[in-house]
Amino acid sequence: MKKPFISIIIPFYNEEKFLKRAINSVVNQTYSPIQIILVDDGSRDKSTLYAKEFCKNNPNSKLIIIPKSGPGNARNIGIENVTGTYIAFLDADDYFHNNAIEILYKNVISNNSDLSIGQYVMLDKHENVLKKSNWNHNKTFDNETAISLVASEKLIPTSWAKLFKSTIAKECSFPNLSWKEDDVFFLAFLLNSKTVSVVNKTLLTVNCRPDSLTRQIISEKMINDISKSYNKQIEILKPLKNKFINQSLIGSEINTSLNLLILLKIDWKNIENQKKTWIYFCDYILVLAKKAKKHHLNFKKKILLHFLVSITILGWRYSFCMISVFKRHQINHLKKVKS
Repeated sequence: MKKPFISIIIPFYNEEKFLKRAINSVVNQTYSPIQIILVDDGSRDKSTLYAKEFCKNNPNSKLIIIPKSGPGNARNIGIENVTGTYIAFLDADDYFHNNAIEILYKNVISNNSDLSIGQYVMLDKHENVLKKSNWNHNKTFDNETAISLVASEKLIPTSWAKLFKSTIAKECSFPNLSWKEDDVFFLAFLLNSKTVSVVNKTLLTVNCRPDSLTRQIISEKMINDISKSYNKQIEILKPLKNKFINQSLIGSEINTSLNLLILLKIDWKNIENQKKTWIYFCDYILVLAKKAKKHHLNFKKKILLHFLVSITILGWRYSFCMISVFKRHQINHLKKVKS
């Protein structure tokens, strides 16, 4: 039986350090035939030259150059140009293990699934293991069960280490967001699919960069994107009319908000912007609290939400005090210098 083409979409922006490794990890796959779609999201380094040279020498590859518009749009452009029966996504700083696509394909065929999910390992810049996806057995679900698992944070809604049926993927799209854009696409795909299969094999290495979410100073855009992502997820899943899933999504947003609070740091070099960000975060939590009132949260989520509301109100006042003290300190320091 002739195997179908599988299309691998690799969006990149200024990835000259990692792009070659990512592409080689696809070229060295035990599965064949593979189409490689490279989407250059407005790069200004030598990664564009490498991509051009690679596509020139590899007929089953295609380079698309677009003005910088973010990873979500770059993936959407890639989806529009695939010819494969199935699609996999690969970030330019990550790499597949040699048998990844073959394992994902065998899993999707043997279980007659629309989506095949593998496992991944996340490394820091020193190649120390930060995280491993922890699904410890093979399993096949119907789409609503899979959506419930995503909403309750038991199944991670990234595009990593997955094989998507292209006819369904083409009916979905990534939103123009910089954070949690994968979640929206993933849930839209699940809603339009019938079955999902998980395979307990580590197939991908994720490179955790210094500019990843967990290492950034929180900004208004990050908070806004996360809020938009959850609102879009709830909107997408309205046709299910499943109260448990909606409650779980609100619970997931509460957990994400708690993580944001932990990451929220005062950048003393840019204190005015940080003041605005803190106020914006407080407003976001109060909006989230109003949204949560429409749902019956479990006891743990209620406690977390009350904690967030309390700490943000206290933090709002505390932040103004801190800013006032800091400004007074600056003024006194300047007076001393002048005298």
